[in-house]
Amino acid sequence: AFQDLDSNQASEVVGDDDVVRVNDEFLTTAEDSLLRETLLKIKGIGPWSCDMFMMFYLERSDILPIGDLGVRKGIAKVFQIRGKGQGGSLCQKKDAQIVEALLE
Repeated sequence: AFQDLDSNQASEVVGDDDVVRVNDEFLTTAEDSLLRETLLKIKGIGPWSCDMFMMFYLERSDILPIGDLGVRKGIAKVFQIRGKGQGGSLCQKKDAQIVEALLE
C-alpha cells in the first residue's frame, strides 16, 4: 500500500520531522492501537482512513468504524435510538459512550 511512495514523495506526505516508516511485517503484526497511532502521523490519514485500511487492506474483521456516518446511522436504526447529532443522528463525539455501550 505504502511501498509506492519514494523518499521524495514520502517527505511531502508527512513532515520531514515525522517521517513514518512502515513495512509489510509491521502492517500485518502491529497491534491495532500502535498501527492506528503510526498511520495517524501520516498527513491526510485520519481515523476513518485507518479503519478502512485495516478492514479492507489488512482484512481485520474486528474493526468497527464508529466514525463512519453509515455505521452510525445503521446503529441508530437497529437499536432505535436518537443521538445528540443533527436531526437525532448519532454524533461520533457526543454519543461515543452510547455506541460503545450498545456494542459491548
